[in-house]
Amino acid sequence: RSVIPTINSSGYNAQIIYDNLVYSCAKDEIAQINSLGQVMSTTRLIGYKQSGEFAYDGAGNLYVIALAGNTISSRVLKIVLETGEVSEALKMEDVLPTVYQKALKKSAAKAKHWITLNSVQVAGTNQLLVSSAVLSSIFKISNAGSLMPKVDYIIADKKLWKDYKKLKKKVLTKAMPADASPTPEATQAVESILETKVKTPDVFLS
Repeated sequence: RSVIPTINSSGYNAQIIYDNLVYSCAKDEIAQINSLGQVMSTTRLIGYKQSGEFAYDGAGNLYVIALAGNTISSRVLKIVLETGEVSEALKMEDVLPTVYQKALKKSAAKAKHWITLNSVQVAGTNQLLVSSAVLSSIFKISNAGSLMPKVDYIIADKKLWKDYKKLKKKVLTKAMPADASPTPEATQAVESILETKVKTPDVFLS
């Protein structure tokens, strides 16, 4: 329907909020335009640049994945749409300090991408779901925006977290869906026909 101008923007995603189209018009700027194409407001992410999606919480706040200056860690910023106030809601090195330190020890260059958040979703008040392609994991975070954010659980292959005692306990266990049929037990008759032991298949492949 229209051409929407941007300035060196990757255009990660856009949402309709309060009848306005909210989108990234530049690496460090979020714009709101109405249905007539008029710019209603813009918000500068001073000192930051957007590096992933943003998500709306339904209460006037936008959560944006961004990088701070030349830092080596993805952040999640909170933008109050009405006032344009920008604050840090989540620093991943605060919730995954052991992973962060291990990345730094391995290689300072590779550590620039130790987490690389790709997507964010609001899961409740001050609760976020964030995904990391580098770590092949999805994290449920609570107390976002506070001094003590924490990881509630991780969706990933447990093997990836075997070296982290505290974090591996937070990886969700694979389970059959509630409406799934249980795998039939392997009887002697079945085993003799197949001439091999019947192995129970994995619930799902990682």
